[in-house]
Amino acid sequence: MTLIQKVGISPLIRRRKSRAIKLDQFFSLNTDLVAKQLCLLDHSLYAHVRPHECFAWTKHSESATSTNLGTFVGTYKKIVTWVKHTILNGDTTIKRAQIVDFWIEVAQVRTISLRLFNLES
Repeated sequence: MTLIQKVGISPLIRRRKSRAIKLDQFFSLNTDLVAKQLCLLDHSLYAHVRPHECFAWTKHSESATSTNLGTFVGTYKKIVTWVKHTILNGDTTIKRAQIVDFWIEVAQVRTISLRLFNLES
């Protein structure tokens, strides 16, 4: 069970009081742990991508033969949407600034400490 599953936050967070408590719990987590879990998720998806899928993707743009690459890109888009929603769901500008700081720290850990230099960081 991953850290994100333990906290119980879905990628698309909606404004609800019951979720607000979980969201606060999530942002109290260590940024190193969140970054490591996101890296593990990236690795598990990227490990299934085969070279022929990349060629098919560039030729036909999201070809049916590129299912693993499509899953990887789809997950990237879900994470981006998740980050945007968490920032925009902040009640005050101070809370939004804290959430932005949290995600910046996660990105820094991913690029500097974990040496993950991909488009998501």
